[in-house]
Amino acid sequence: MENNQKIILNELRKNPKNKIARICKHHNIPLKDSTIDYIDLRSNFITKFTWLVNFAKLGYPIHVHLKFKAQNPYKIKDIIRLNDFINSAYRLNDNNFYIECLFKNMNEYSTFREYLKDNDATDINVHHIIEDISREQFVF
Repeated sequence: MENNQKIILNELRKNPKNKIARICKHHNIPLKDSTIDYIDLRSNFITKFTWLVNFAKLGYPIHVHLKFKAQNPYKIKDIIRLNDFINSAYRLNDNNFYIECLFKNMNEYSTFREYLKDNDATDINVHHIIEDISREQFVF
């Protein structure tokens, strides 16, 4: 990745509403070069455009990260893909998973944990998130 691409990408990560022309002007990047850089960034480095949402304000105050071991990783992957409570999911290695979940209440959370156990999830470690300190801020 070229330096101008890094500058443009970092600026867009800070503020996705930022205009390419404004970024180029601020960093003395020729505008004609930035169009090519932006097209290259979109096709090679950007996987998804999204908004960061305050889920508690939308009625999902229970924010939990769960790390667990799956006896059948393929079955768990299917469950994860089809579950509405899961915001993000990661496979750590062959049998270990890490998921971020959001719930309206503790009953939903408890039911979901039991559902995981019923589907051969073991060694469930729970981390209740009480405050977002920083998200999506990495720059390079």
